[in-house]
Amino acid sequence: MTVQQIITRADALKPNAVPEAEKIRWLSALEAMIKNEIADTHDGWEEPVPTGEPLTPTDALFAPPPYADAYVFWLLAKIDFTNGEFDSYANSTASFNSVYSAFADHVNRTKTPKNSKVNFG
Repeated sequence: MTVQQIITRADALKPNAVPEAEKIRWLSALEAMIKNEIADTHDGWEEPVPTGEPLTPTDALFAPPPYADAYVFWLLAKIDFTNGEFDSYANSTASFNSVYSAFADHVNRTKTPKNSKVNFG
């Protein structure tokens, strides 16, 4: 999915006045986190891995469906926090954490961790 598709989905779920540039900045931060915590720690990627650079609306995001929902929940949580909707923020954050953890678990099951050589001695 692209940055713009994720923003469109989030805006449809939660109409808001947050500028698109801010949403792109938030998605860039999440993509950098995914790069550092998931992509850079495993070998065997067939798809392009995140670079950690700022995103543009047409950039494809790294996590595939169904894990791409993490991007939507991330935006919803950021919007909720910005608007002071802390009950909604807690729900959006819990949803994000659930999908993000499922993605990390999937990667751990299907990709080879870097430096996975065991040294017994």
